[in-house]
Amino acid sequence: MTTILLATKNQDKIKLLSKLISDIYTAKNFSFKTLEDFNIVQDVEESGDIADRAKQKAAFYFDLLREKVKYSKVNYVLGVDDGIEIKKLGNKTPETKKMVDLIINDNLLKVGDVVSIIRAYCFIKIKTGEEKSIITEIPFKFIGNEKQIKRIEGKYPLSYLLSHLDKDIAIVDTSEQEVKEYDIRYSSKLLDLKL
Repeated sequence: MTTILLATKNQDKIKLLSKLISDIYTAKNFSFKTLEDFNIVQDVEESGDIADRAKQKAAFYFDLLREKVKYSKVNYVLGVDDGIEIKKLGNKTPETKKMVDLIINDNLLKVGDVVSIIRAYCFIKIKTGEEKSIITEIPFKFIGNEKQIKRIEGKYPLSYLLSHLDKDIAIVDTSEQEVKEYDIRYSSKLLDLKL
């Protein structure tokens, strides 16, 4: 069993990461720990691009918890950060919330434009301090901006405006199985890390 400490307090991200990693590494068993499991309340200061921020998160909690997690049989600390890239603009942003607001509130995109969710992962091995990093990119198609974005708790606002590249329906209206398969297809580079 490989145990990964997820260096985030975001419950949605904890759920997404634990499921995605388990789904991609089907031949391996994982368990996941959270900062809450170790009563950690400190926040890491972040700067730079998404790869920098993922590494900063992993390194901060690795340094903070190295002795504690050794005895808890944790194998890796994982820092993750997300960004958005709009292909036609060649624009990647470390300020994802601002980009989401621009997409929702401005006429930034035309129907059919490609928007990618970029995710940087940084795993640090507890025993050795070895880092393994990778960036994945999940492309989506902009299907239009409704006048009123439905705000349903637990739903990401862009899930109403984006579709998979091979579909014309909003992600929110796509089956969980199809969403899972799409995420796995574009995140399978994680297998290259050989956890």
